[in-house]
Amino acid sequence: MARSTLLFIHGTGVRSESYAKTLEQIESKVAEFRLLCSVQSCDWGEVYGIDFDGLSLPEPPARSDEEDMQAFR
Repeated sequence: MARSTLLFIHGTGVRSESYAKTLEQIESKVAEFRLLCSVQSCDWGEVYGIDFDGLSLPEPPARSDEEDMQAFR
């Protein structure tokens, strides 16, 4: 029987230390539940991620209350 592969890919704000901790938890649960799969990682944050100083989006331009209301219509 062929084994499946579980591929763990993180979000945009994750870096190596946090990624490594989560990957360890995933590998632990796979072993605990005796899942017939291998775990592969895809830690791209340090190489391809951006340095955003904790901010994921820039500040939006100031708008009037009327413009804000139009955005929700």
